[in-house]
Amino acid sequence: MKTYTVTLAIPPRVAKEIKAICTTLTSNGHECYLIGGSVRDLILGIPVYDYDFATNAHPEDVMKLFKKVVPTGIKHGTVTVLMHYAQYEITTYRADGKYTDGRHPDTVVFSKTLKEDVERRDFTINGLAYDINTSKIIDYVGGMDDIEKKIIRTIGDPLQRFSEDGLRPFRACRLAAKLHFSIHKKTLEAIPQVLEIAKKISVERVRDEIKKMLEADKPSEGFEYLRVTGLLDLCMPELSQGFGMEQNKYHMYDIYYHSIYSCDAAPKEKPL
Repeated sequence: MKTYTVTLAIPPRVAKEIKAICTTLTSNGHECYLIGGSVRDLILGIPVYDYDFATNAHPEDVMKLFKKVVPTGIKHGTVTVLMHYAQYEITTYRADGKYTDGRHPDTVVFSKTLKEDVERRDFTINGLAYDINTSKIIDYVGGMDDIEKKIIRTIGDPLQRFSEDGLRPFRACRLAAKLHFSIHKKTLEAIPQVLEIAKKISVERVRDEIKKMLEADKPSEGFEYLRVTGLLDLCMPELSQGFGMEQNKYHMYDIYYHSIYSCDAAPKEKPL
């Protein structure tokens, strides 16, 4: 484990609510950390719209401590706390069982340590925890190093991580486009081996990942990862078939590259 002292630039009004949540939990004997993509994006200076917390408090404890709560994912330990400026998801530390449907764990066991909770997550850059009261980032998985190197790497064995959740390969490609990061070699090589699992993901969930990817500065970076891994054949076969299909002399690129570079030039607002 490594710790880093960093003051993250959280908007003041939101920071006040985050501190209130953490103080409420810690003053009642529980741990509380910001976790996941919000920490990653704060480190990178990217606007954050969703703040998630991890805690050793059980859902029933969280629901007793806050006035306005919604049991949004109680089966998986998640309670949403409603405050003035935002809604915040608070999830109990957990260890996941088997994923027989390729999307969600069959069983969830609440755990006692932050380390166990982090090690079940998808990518190292999403495995960072932040204590707002001490301004310390806790890193069990090398996420800070990978942010510095601009690498997307799974936590643990990539085949296991992708076999658990077939949406994760799509997310890796989307994050590569959003962050201008490269996908680590072993992580990338694992994706073609889990295409059968990726097929199980609903078209709506895949659409959401593509839509988010189109909001990146260069969606083409994500599309290239989708193509070389075989994911593009699953979700957009018509685009994949344009690879190598030359156009007339007035076009510099084949149909595939013409299309994805057009996405780079298109407005990012409301891409679909």
